[in-house]
Amino acid sequence: MNRGFSITLKLGLLVLIAMAFAIVIALTGMRSMGNTNETINKFVDYFSLQRDASKVDMIHDAIRSDVVLAMLRLDGDFSMEIRDGPAVFEAHAKEIERLIGGLNRPGISNELRKRVETAIPNVIRYVGLARSIVTAPEVEVAKARSQVPEFENMFRVLEKNLDLIVEDISGTVGALQKSTDEANALGTHAIVITTALALLALGLFSWLIGRSISRPINHAVQVAQAVASGDFSLKITAAGKDEVGQLMRALDTMNQSLNKKMSQIVGQIKTSGEAISIASRQLVQGNLNLSNRTEQQASTVEETAASVEELSSTVKQNAQHAHEA
Repeated sequence: MNRGFSITLKLGLLVLIAMAFAIVIALTGMRSMGNTNETINKFVDYFSLQRDASKVDMIHDAIRSDVVLAMLRLDGDFSMEIRDGPAVFEAHAKEIERLIGGLNRPGISNELRKRVETAIPNVIRYVGLARSIVTAPEVEVAKARSQVPEFENMFRVLEKNLDLIVEDISGTVGALQKSTDEANALGTHAIVITTALALLALGLFSWLIGRSISRPINHAVQVAQAVASGDFSLKITAAGKDEVGQLMRALDTMNQSLNKKMSQIVGQIKTSGEAISIASRQLVQGNLNLSNRTEQQASTVEETAASVEELSSTVKQNAQHAHEA
């Protein structure tokens, strides 16, 4: 970690890194959700297709019932249900044409589109045959009956078409359901992996930033403790330009200043000690000289006393000789 950055900048950088990782995690989640939503939208579209295809199949059966009722009418049965048969049939015909056309919508597979495009003319033909039978007047009973075999054949053809369409849609719905589950699982795994990597990288950056702050501070503590104990020989390295680097340079200046002052004090003490030593030697020499002079004076006094005593003895002898004479 660059020591030219201040501690505030390093902490701010750590916050920005954490925010960046949070954004990456959020984007990963959004991307996974986007893929899942796309799959879900397709699933919803195909589920709607499956529902409409099932309705087409049911109306396809209902139109056949309309034809059966029309044949009963032609046979002379004029009950209420049979009299209303043509109106009911037209409602069925309109609905099946709307639904079969709606199956051919954007986004479906090419195979399904081909099957729908094959079924549409069959539906039109099927509805046309049914209409000619349902709306036939009583005088055209024979003509209506002659169309029934073709209608039945078209019923079976259309039934196969619809079965293929429903089978295709059901298979796609199942595949989309599986894809949705896989997308959800993949999205969850992606978020978990991204979060784990982000936490690992964030922990690494936190360790590097903490290390770049704590190591110089620990060194500063060691220097302060060494200075407090009187050791000014510890080398101080102040390479950074941040607050810790400024602290280390201040400690280095203090250490050098104290070391210089201590050197001056030691020099002064040494000089004073040498002066005291010289004075002591001179005092000792003076004492020796004084002792020698004292001894010489004592010797002189002794010699003088001896001379005086000898002189006194001589005087006494001279006096005695004089008296005897």
